[in-house]
Amino acid sequence: MSVTALLAAACITVAPFQVVERDGQYRAPDSSSRCLRLFHGEAEATYLEILPSAGGKPSAVPRAIDITAFAWIDAQRIVFSSSPIYGEGGLWLYDLRNRRIEEIGPSDSPAALEYLWTELVSVTADTVTIRIGGRESLDRATAPQRTFRWVVRPRPLRAHN
Repeated sequence: MSVTALLAAACITVAPFQVVERDGQYRAPDSSSRCLRLFHGEAEATYLEILPSAGGKPSAVPRAIDITAFAWIDAQRIVFSSSPIYGEGGLWLYDLRNRRIEEIGPSDSPAALEYLWTELVSVTADTVTIRIGGRESLDRATAPQRTFRWVVRPRPLRAHN
């Protein structure tokens, strides 16, 4: 059995909207073969990658550098938060089927989280709660939490670092 197949076999099935912030392999809520791996890599940055079915190569989730947490919305979509240290701080929606990344934010101001350190606390189909830090750090004990109805930020997507 290949290393990739072993990794996929070790995936833990998580419930829809369950926030994950620890390294590991996590299966989509429908118990399909779709798995994501959250791991620490170079410079202790946290990455997210898609583990393929047996025989394929893992592929990186776009803009998923310095991930602070993620959650499956359904079997095809994830929401993840990130820090701006090595990646781009903010909140993201990724569609695995269409390989489409979207920046998301509060419905009243979709660009409000641009380049800020965010950490996903909870998510539903239309609302999200996050901790918000500055451009350089997030102190979990003192960081303000914000709950809002989320929307996809209108195009164009900001330039990738």
